[in-house]
Amino acid sequence: MPTPATPAAGRLRRARRRVRDNLEPKHRLERVRRDALGVDTLQPWDRNAVPVDGASPEYDFEDARKLILDAVAPLGDAYQSEVAAVFKQRRLDVFDHPGKTQQGAGYATYAPDAGSFVLARWNGSLTHVFVLAHELGHAVHATLAQTAQPHVTAGIPDPVAELPSKLHEVLLADHLLETTTGDEHTAVAARAVRSVGANLYYSARWAAFTHRLHLRVADGDRLTADWLDDAYGDLYAEFVPALEVTDRLRAGWTTGLYSIPLYHHYPYVLGTAGALAVADGLEEGARSGIGNGIAPADYVAFLEAGTSKPTVDALDALGVDATSQRAVSDAVDGFEAYVDAFAETVEE
Repeated sequence: MPTPATPAAGRLRRARRRVRDNLEPKHRLERVRRDALGVDTLQPWDRNAVPVDGASPEYDFEDARKLILDAVAPLGDAYQSEVAAVFKQRRLDVFDHPGKTQQGAGYATYAPDAGSFVLARWNGSLTHVFVLAHELGHAVHATLAQTAQPHVTAGIPDPVAELPSKLHEVLLADHLLETTTGDEHTAVAARAVRSVGANLYYSARWAAFTHRLHLRVADGDRLTADWLDDAYGDLYAEFVPALEVTDRLRAGWTTGLYSIPLYHHYPYVLGTAGALAVADGLEEGARSGIGNGIAPADYVAFLEAGTSKPTVDALDALGVDATSQRAVSDAVDGFEAYVDAFAETVEE
């Protein structure tokens, strides 16, 4: 059936287009990565490589706890205490043990009268520090909404479900970029561009592919493997021109989740944009003037609102205008600042 012609659907299409109209920072990142690795053309696995001479940094779990608590300090003492409570009350399952089953790197859930719980994996890598921070963002969001709201409005609005988790990642990246040096700093800069860029550009690319797929079906055309290969490969070439688009890469559409809602990827774009806006509103000397001087209490109130008010109104109270698409444009600027940091570390 055709995609819905609603104001919300129109905003989603404009957000997707806004990202696609601002691909140069992403293109620049891949050129910097290519040159740092000393290759002519990037292969898919090259995008995960960190161009450092030494070993990748490793952290024990206590290190991660301290780093995350320090990173969320701009959100205020009360919020920091909520994060600390998840650790103190042992509402995390992170280490492997017999009988533990899990897909993916992390998951957060909530149980009434018991609070939020985080199920994650732990190998001491920087990636897992970021994953843990991400899931703690979900956990605190659920706790605050469930505590402040009656059951009927205690849910998490889908459009902003990823904002708190991405905010944790942004704050962690900023904290580590300010406090690390050498190879660790390079690894952090590489992780920052991946954390922000993946959700901004990767999600926009998948959203564009899914939208194109649905339009073809709505027009009465068939979906063939060749057509899907071409559509997926064309978008990869558009988003990552420095990458060699191989036949295997063109078949990447086979890894997609097609039982999920059509606009599933939009919350990741909006969540990243909102996270950058909130972080810059909170922190003194914001990178590019995003945000409107947000107080920690304002952000906590946003999380506590649950589904009690329209999402657009809740975001507007934080200075994030989800209707004009400025948040997406500003997010591109925020991403470019991380690209600058990454380029500086690998070009030294």
